[in-house]
Amino acid sequence: MYPDGAEAQSLALYWDNAIPYGNMLLSLGGRYNQYTVKASDQTFHNLEINPSAWIGSASLMYSLHPHHKVYGSVSQGFRAPNINDMSTLGAFDYGIEVPSTALAPERTINYELGYKARMNAMSGALAVYRCNLSDLIDRVAGSYNGSDYYENQRVYSKQNVDEAFIWGFESELEYQISLHLAAFGSVIYTYGQKTSTDEPMRRIPPLNGQIGLRFSSEQPLWGEARLLLATKQDRLAAGDRDDHRIPKGGTPGWTVFNLTGGYTLFTRLDVMLGMLNLFNEAYRFHGSGVDGYGRSLWLGVKYRI
Repeated sequence: MYPDGAEAQSLALYWDNAIPYGNMLLSLGGRYNQYTVKASDQTFHNLEINPSAWIGSASLMYSLHPHHKVYGSVSQGFRAPNINDMSTLGAFDYGIEVPSTALAPERTINYELGYKARMNAMSGALAVYRCNLSDLIDRVAGSYNGSDYYENQRVYSKQNVDEAFIWGFESELEYQISLHLAAFGSVIYTYGQKTSTDEPMRRIPPLNGQIGLRFSSEQPLWGEARLLLATKQDRLAAGDRDDHRIPKGGTPGWTVFNLTGGYTLFTRLDVMLGMLNLFNEAYRFHGSGVDGYGRSLWLGVKYRI
């Protein structure tokens, strides 16, 4: 629950510059962010925070060959506390949360290395990354008016309490089997860990990916078959184990098969048809409180002016 009339304002100024030099492309950027978050409540009175930050980024891409490129980047990130962080008031699964105005922004430093290739029949990309996070905002046990309990429930509030890192990789590949048929696939892996407690970060997705076939013709007809996959996620933080949206023992793995297609009529009118979750698999994305679609059919029409 948020106080009535709560508001958030933001101001951002940024610049970005790309500098080509021979086979290299250097990109530099900077950004200034300023936020104001306000809320007022009869119990907790006026609440306000005004965080701001300067952040920057730099990346370098090098062409090994017209069809092969490598790149690296370093960038900073900044997330200001929002209305949910500062002014949440009310009961949740295992206590009651009270507002906090002593919050600093969460910050990140991101490193990424990647490779991209595009040849006659095949294209692909691979990227590995690491993200270091500091001043993470999390719900911790607290007090209100000197008491650990409020209305007979344990008091919690949001605080900057932790540091963590996330690393992983993303890869994708597409192969043109023939003039009208292409195969594609992708794989994503993410690993998150808190550095102070050696505990996993919350809601980290499991290994997941997709494979598929895409058909397109010189006539205005196209179709696609796509298989989406995710492995079981049983590497859970304490908050995950207490979260009613995550089944006991972790989120099960799943496989979902979708078919979509379309046809262009009269140049500007597209008719599209899709069949989702053809085998009626029961599934949900890790951390979501809503199950995915069961077997379903959709029809869409798009007109281009």
